[in-house]
Amino acid sequence: MKRFPGTGGIFNRKGSRFLYISYPDPITGATIQESTKSELRSVAEEMLRKKLEQSGQGYPLAEMKKWRYEDAREALLEDYRDKGNRSLKRYKSGLPAGLTQHCDPFFKGKLCKSIDTTLLHAFKNKLLKQGLRPASVNRQLALVRRMLNIARRDGKLVFVPYVPMLKEENVRTGFVEADEFARVLAKLPEHLHSIVLFMYQTGCRSGAAKKIQWSQVEERDGKMYVRLEGIQTKNKEPLLLRLSTELADLLRKKFRIGQAFDSRNLRKEWEAARKKAGFPALLIHDLRRSGARNLIAAGVDEKTAMAIGGWKTRSVFMRYQIVSTRNLDDATTKLEESTGSLLQAAEKLKGSQG
Repeated sequence: MKRFPGTGGIFNRKGSRFLYISYPDPITGATIQESTKSELRSVAEEMLRKKLEQSGQGYPLAEMKKWRYEDAREALLEDYRDKGNRSLKRYKSGLPAGLTQHCDPFFKGKLCKSIDTTLLHAFKNKLLKQGLRPASVNRQLALVRRMLNIARRDGKLVFVPYVPMLKEENVRTGFVEADEFARVLAKLPEHLHSIVLFMYQTGCRSGAAKKIQWSQVEERDGKMYVRLEGIQTKNKEPLLLRLSTELADLLRKKFRIGQAFDSRNLRKEWEAARKKAGFPALLIHDLRRSGARNLIAAGVDEKTAMAIGGWKTRSVFMRYQIVSTRNLDDATTKLEESTGSLLQAAEKLKGSQG
């Protein structure tokens, strides 16, 4: 975990089962390394905290002692506003739902320096008892962690404690095969064909697709392109996409005023169509996952596929690259064609040696 300069660290030393801490000497500034004589991270955190508090490190300790959850909360929201965080616009109150529903009641009035790993474990367990799934619990823990990181960045907190995140086993892994997509498409109203086709072929998010205006559509040498502005892509980088021939033909039939894609009642109609087609579990977001897989399967290089779908990091992109059963079947077929019958080869060798 990255730390604020001068706030020390916790690490494992080769050959020792105990955790070690490191912190600057208050007089010389040299780094001191010391064994905690314990394998528990909570013990190491508390020991490091005491060492840093004893040395002071030039931080405004009086101000740190007064810094409460409410102060860190406001600093978080200010950071959101400064960065133009889009998530705030999704909530009617202008605040993340988890902040008001879960974090506020639990941490209200608490000093930031008292928010340690033990307290975070208690917060995590309370959310689990309330019925929240691991992914939802992690989102709340991430909010608190970001608050504490901002407090540390601003010199209001010496260091951020270990945040006990849960393993997420409820990650959605759905995708739509081409034949399945065609069956759902057949059940959708015609005015929605262009937008779902665009999403399936590019991996574009529905929110971004809905905002595309006709002024962003242009034709060159008989080919149609869509220009996505930086504010419309998740990675904030502008992008020029060429549309497939069948999608371009659909768009040419439309009046070129306002939004390029008609998205009226998209979610409602999608839910009805997927049930009629026999795929009640398919989500609209599965089109984005499928878009990533389709691009790679079509031979598009990874860097280009990430740019088309707006995935900024490879780790996030890889989460969307879901391997289908059909792909695995194809891989086995190719393997068999390459190696032939290994058992027959073994029998022939056995016979020749006998």
